[in-house]
Amino acid sequence: MAVYNIRCSYEENLAKGPNLALEDLPFTLVGQPRYEFWGKKLNSRLGIPAGLLLDSRWVRLYARLGFDILAYKTVRTRPQPSLPHPNCLLVAAALPCSPKAIPESLTVSQRYRPVTEISMTNSLGMPSQTPEVWQPDLVRSKESLLPGQMLIVSVVGTAEDNQPARFIQDFVRAAALAAEAGAEVIELNFSCPNAPVAEGQIYEAPEFAGQITKAVRQQVKELPLLIKIGYLAEDHRLARLLAAVRDDINGIVAINSLKLTVLDQQGRQALPGAGRSQSGVSGYALKELARDFIRRLVELKQKERYDFKILAAGGILTPGDFEDFLNLGAEAALTCTGAMWDPYLALRYHLEYSLPSPDPGPLMTLDFREIGLPSQIDEDIKIEHRRGDNEILYPPTMKICPICGEPLDQIPPAAPRYCRCRLMPDC
Repeated sequence: MAVYNIRCSYEENLAKGPNLALEDLPFTLVGQPRYEFWGKKLNSRLGIPAGLLLDSRWVRLYARLGFDILAYKTVRTRPQPSLPHPNCLLVAAALPCSPKAIPESLTVSQRYRPVTEISMTNSLGMPSQTPEVWQPDLVRSKESLLPGQMLIVSVVGTAEDNQPARFIQDFVRAAALAAEAGAEVIELNFSCPNAPVAEGQIYEAPEFAGQITKAVRQQVKELPLLIKIGYLAEDHRLARLLAAVRDDINGIVAINSLKLTVLDQQGRQALPGAGRSQSGVSGYALKELARDFIRRLVELKQKERYDFKILAAGGILTPGDFEDFLNLGAEAALTCTGAMWDPYLALRYHLEYSLPSPDPGPLMTLDFREIGLPSQIDEDIKIEHRRGDNEILYPPTMKICPICGEPLDQIPPAAPRYCRCRLMPDC
């Protein structure tokens, strides 16, 4: 079961979620801040983009799961309900979409695939509570962070009556309210496949995007400012967007989910209601498109000598996917679908890439003592992770699985010592 329960409505997930209790975590990741982001040092370059962190309870959970760049779900200056349930469906994608051949439609699937191959569609419509509710919750979110972590707040203006000036001012007010509540970084959400075109496809209108970023920059002063954008297949369109916003932004989050037609098994519209024949597709289906886009974005950044940071997203479902984006030149790698279905994804990345590490010492350590588990970590934990498969190997002296707390001696001595616990879905 995913941390966000796709069988329930957005409102039910907001009220009752997340679907993983904080007290169930048998570990705490203790980082060593060393990555510089806008004057602050972070433990890692791993994070969650706007979408999954519905409120402070979700922020607190994922902070303790080892995600250090945490984006609060997009908020508005006024309340707005989500689109009708169902809001999330699994879709079938035998292969990732190709940059040269994006399909016209995908079909809903009833089959739960391994996390490494899962694709889904979401259709929420950027719901928001009132500022009177989300501002105090932002304060709680920020207070829940561990050292070496950062809170991004995603905002959007509400378009009405085809009045661009009022729309821009609503963006400015939303950003001001987020800054007032303690946001460390502001994200302007210029891409939402499930919102009206005026709100959800701003990244496709470079001049208008530039007007919004300039107006918001004047309001938030020195606060780091990001824009979240979707997939652009043509380099010239991407170049125009970057040229329009370059003077006012500190970073770009890319890419958001891809707007596609989603059909049921009978070839009909899968999501009920007007205007929902298309919705945002994420996960495995986005893997190649996201890599193509980040590669091109990095090239343009280097060519034009832009100094904004790139926070990559799209199709990150394995520890190696994080590493792929970072190797492409992104300063951070964010996962939504992956973290939703495998909340231990950041931990698995740290086990493979961060713990242990060469001098000047490990990036991460695992601390079991807070919940009283037997511990062999008075000295540094020595854990191997076999690159390329799903076996986590432990030293012979270790008796307790560091992820679920189950005894490792349940495995026959002649067999490889690796965890088969329910909390590691790919084991």
